[in-house]
Amino acid sequence: MKILMIVASFPPQRCGVGDYTEQLCKNLVTDGVEVGVITSAGSREGGEERREQRFKVYPVVKRWGFGALFPILRLVRALRPDVIHIQYHGEDYEKSIMISLLPLILRFLGKGLRITTLHNLQEPLIFPKLGMQIFLRFSERIILTNEIDQHELIRKFPFISQKAVVIPAGPGTPKGEERREEGIEDNGVEGEVTLSYFGFLNPSKGIETLFLALKNLIEGGYKVRLLMIGDLHNGASEDLRRYVEKLKELAERFKIEDSITWTGYVSKRGTSLYLLSSDICVLPFRDGVSTKRSSLISCLDHGLPVVSTCNGFIPRGMEDHKNILLVPPDDELSLSKAIIELIEDKDLRIRLAKEAKKLMEKEYSWKEIVKRTVNLYVGE
Repeated sequence: MKILMIVASFPPQRCGVGDYTEQLCKNLVTDGVEVGVITSAGSREGGEERREQRFKVYPVVKRWGFGALFPILRLVRALRPDVIHIQYHGEDYEKSIMISLLPLILRFLGKGLRITTLHNLQEPLIFPKLGMQIFLRFSERIILTNEIDQHELIRKFPFISQKAVVIPAGPGTPKGEERREEGIEDNGVEGEVTLSYFGFLNPSKGIETLFLALKNLIEGGYKVRLLMIGDLHNGASEDLRRYVEKLKELAERFKIEDSITWTGYVSKRGTSLYLLSSDICVLPFRDGVSTKRSSLISCLDHGLPVVSTCNGFIPRGMEDHKNILLVPPDDELSLSKAIIELIEDKDLRIRLAKEAKKLMEKEYSWKEIVKRTVNLYVGE
């Protein structure tokens, strides 16, 4: 079976969708599927983490307007894929109407099964409702990474109800082989506790609430440090850059800057090492926990006890105080209490980590994700 992925950003560019696509391709190849990737001209093959790559990347698209059709269709004709799988994130495609029309054009040309994974529900800039309607109608299968997006999309476009399925985002950062010491010291609060935040930096992640909770912990006498693992994605706006500067100013105002380590962007191997050196992962998303967050799935995969947020919906398999701790969004007091609970209860930390691993194997492992994806490819 030949699969051709189309994705706007791909490593070494910094993009969560690109990281997801790379891991999906690697695992599809391991499962015996032949894979190629069409992506932006800014992406290049090579690099330390891609030497063993067993699929071909074609960085041929300079801009995602209608001019992109020529290199895309040329490669489609040359490669003759059985499935063309579009990884859609509106901003990455410059909100172009072209990507919305691509499934229609491919159907007209009779070129392969058309599958689309929607990583967000952002409509194209031009003719938004019509563009999205065409995009969805001529995609034969539609993958959403979480149930909330599935429900919202079906509400807006009821005709897709029979072809829209949920396949969660897998861990975008593979777990390294290095082992971390199990848990915090037995006496808990006497040793330094390492908290970690992992992911791209933007206002939806609840980082201000995390800083308030860190301030509460330090003022309460807890010896903690925070690893801020991540940076801005490629092409981040000036507003986002100013946002990060404001975060650093906030840390200074709270007098917690000496307890924070900003790693900046690091390789997947480096990210894994940072996560393995952490005791507790804190992801206080403002929109609540979701299986679209590959950063969350990666932290669970690394065997970390995770504190996150619930905004009214809990993904399948996740259960508060069983495999994750959940608190309300934007609530630094509840977040502080949850972190303290984990610091002071070693058994709870160990239980959350063990149950998280079970959840990963059952729902969110790449083995399970590839199985569901291949079933869609073959029409099961």
